[in-house]
Amino acid sequence: MHKLVAGLVLFLLCVSTGVASPGVVTGVRPYLEGLDALLASGDTTTIYLKKPMPIYLVYFTAFVADDGNVAYRRDIYDRDRILVEALRAQGS
Repeated sequence: MHKLVAGLVLFLLCVSTGVASPGVVTGVRPYLEGLDALLASGDTTTIYLKKPMPIYLVYFTAFVADDGNVAYRRDIYDRDRILVEALRAQGS
């Protein structure tokens, strides 16, 4: 997970600062100092981007796997139950 978050942070900083590619990190290097330690700490930190960008966090418990079959994961946030109850209440 740490590598995924670091990759997202790098991408957002590149987009925000106008750096064409995450492979060219010169323009964002000042922002990356201490990133590994910060992520490892688990502390919540706010970083303001020069160019705002919407972020959408999605949560799937069922998805199509690479082999074309539906794969299921445990609903650790108990959101499926809420969705099923709402659908049942609407008569769906």
